[in-house]
Amino acid sequence: MPVTQDTPDYIQHPPHAYRITSDEEAISIAHEIAAYLQPGAAERDLSGVVPPEVVDTFSNSGLWGITIPREYGGAEVSAATLAAVIAIISAADPALGQIPQNHYCLLEDIRLQGSDEQRRFFFELALSGHRFANALSETGGKTVQDIQTRLTRTAEGLRINGRKGYCTGSLYAHWLGVLALDEEGRAQLAFVPRRAPGLTVVNDWACLGQRTTSSGTVLVDNLPVEPFNLIASWKSYDTPTLAGPFAQLTTAAIDAGIARAALNDTVSFVNQFARPWIDAGVERAGDDPLTIYQIGVLDSRIAAAEALLEQAGKVLDRYKHHLSERRWRWLRSPWRAPKSLPPKPRWRPLHGCLSWGERVQPIHATTSIATGVMAACTRCTILCAGNTTCLATGFSTARLRRVTTGTRRDHARFSR
Repeated sequence: MPVTQDTPDYIQHPPHAYRITSDEEAISIAHEIAAYLQPGAAERDLSGVVPPEVVDTFSNSGLWGITIPREYGGAEVSAATLAAVIAIISAADPALGQIPQNHYCLLEDIRLQGSDEQRRFFFELALSGHRFANALSETGGKTVQDIQTRLTRTAEGLRINGRKGYCTGSLYAHWLGVLALDEEGRAQLAFVPRRAPGLTVVNDWACLGQRTTSSGTVLVDNLPVEPFNLIASWKSYDTPTLAGPFAQLTTAAIDAGIARAALNDTVSFVNQFARPWIDAGVERAGDDPLTIYQIGVLDSRIAAAEALLEQAGKVLDRYKHHLSERRWRWLRSPWRAPKSLPPKPRWRPLHGCLSWGERVQPIHATTSIATGVMAACTRCTILCAGNTTCLATGFSTARLRRVTTGTRRDHARFSR
């Protein structure tokens, strides 16, 4: 979002979210919300503005509360279902599909390290429709782990000072999770209301694609924090938990949804705008055998990625409550991606030169690929997904090669 534009008030209306009760209902509502979000996705990406009612409709659907444990009133859907929900939404609007990712991760931090009282308080907020956003990462440091934001004790109480970047969903949030190091150098996660004194959300996010994720800057200046609102997030990475794989699974789900959207947009564009190659001997670009072949290859590999995503989710479900240190170390061991996976997609050769024009809005998904994949750590995502899926399930790399190179489908889309 450009810093010069006016920012709508996204938290002016009290939330009133529907409560989803099952995995099946979550998938069904995800498809309904995707159908609602998809028609205006390209226009929103071009303008960089999301109307408040769109964000409210999304969060009030109940999808933002589906991971909350049943004992606290949630549906506690499986990780595989959560990944599918994120992919479905991301295929409709890649930016809005990315916004709840950190929301889910923050709720997972609360589940892992929060007290029973903290869980009840924050889970009830999420179930009622409150949106959580992150203020975790920082810019300017030598590495992503170079955190300068500090939590200190003063005569007036706990205070946080620092500057955060890549704070996805911050403009839309009712609450922000601010990561800071305490006086012992340990990572603490402080949950603060969006309008807390000392907290400033800057509307300065501007990039190619994913323009409406609101991933800009958050400034914290002597920000007061109640001790009750602190979560010792350092414990999630100091002891065996699936906090890291959970974050990577949800990130991979966004990428899978964007890939599916890009493929669907490509098929639509080729049928509507692309011209056939002069020597192809066909009337329509969609009838070119080489084009059909490339679409088939992309479709097969996206299908393989979706299958791996589902398998990875099932592994997280299996070890969610029973993770030994031995298994944890196994999941963290090195894994090498099979060579059959393509290094990059081949979208533009299928689109042709016209696809770079601003009037061709459906192809905005390809710019979302560029931004979304660069925002995530590709090496880390591949490592965690590979470890989680191939090692823990026995889904071997040899089998993965057979899936990615041997899957053949009836690609009859161009005849529709």
